[in-house]
Amino acid sequence: SEFVRAISASSHCMYARSQNPLLHPDPLFHMSSLGRQQARYLATVHATSKEAVEERAQQLLHDKGRRARIPILDMLIELSRNDKDYGRLDVREEIAAMLIVSYETTAVALSFACWMLSQHQDVQEKVLMEQKEIFGDSDRPATYRDIQEMKYLEMVIRETIRLYPSLPVFGRKLQRDFDVGDFVIPAGANVMFLAYQIHRNPKYFPDPEKFNPDRFLPDNVMRRSPYCYLAFSAGPRNCVGIKYGMQAIKGTLSAMIRKFRFCRQHALSLQ
Repeated sequence: SEFVRAISASSHCMYARSQNPLLHPDPLFHMSSLGRQQARYLATVHATSKEAVEERAQQLLHDKGRRARIPILDMLIELSRNDKDYGRLDVREEIAAMLIVSYETTAVALSFACWMLSQHQDVQEKVLMEQKEIFGDSDRPATYRDIQEMKYLEMVIRETIRLYPSLPVFGRKLQRDFDVGDFVIPAGANVMFLAYQIHRNPKYFPDPEKFNPDRFLPDNVMRRSPYCYLAFSAGPRNCVGIKYGMQAIKGTLSAMIRKFRFCRQHALSLQ
């Protein structure tokens, strides 16, 4: 659809901008051909998200029943009704941002997960065994409850994006001065974190180049600081789409692994 193509194209524009320091300042980017392209794609995304938000808002006016789980869109719409500083435009921009960011990162994680399964047939067999325990011989779509039972598959995904994070670098803007040894990073500075390097630090992940999903067994996770695994960032500003992204990856891989076998044609090493 035009909406999906616009999301994909917007993601590519964001990546291209990140690779060109000359386009980092907003004024220069907006005047560039790449900036104008992204503006057109974002117009499509915002128009579609506006239509979806308004349609859902109308549905909620007539939906008075209590629900065990409330989708994030519903929560944002409710917030826009009760908070004068948060309007319907904020809802649309929040949803559009989540869709754009999650689209490309989920696709990258899926690609690497398929590749890792093809390289590690023993791991693929364990994933398939888990799927058979959940579904038997059925090819039905995975339900939310099914996805929660895919413990080993989630370990495989987490180990995949430890080695090959969809966002290998991300940043924060300091709100106050920060001491690092003999240096002081001033408030207002932009700080970049190299998740790719942190994930390969043997201090946190012994034999870091080895693909080992057992690193994410509950006991092993408890022994590590939550800030040494940054595939979804960490802390109060971590990825807002972490649950959505993991469910999307698990659901898609589940459907694929039950129908296909991933095999490698030749040995390949990613460096």
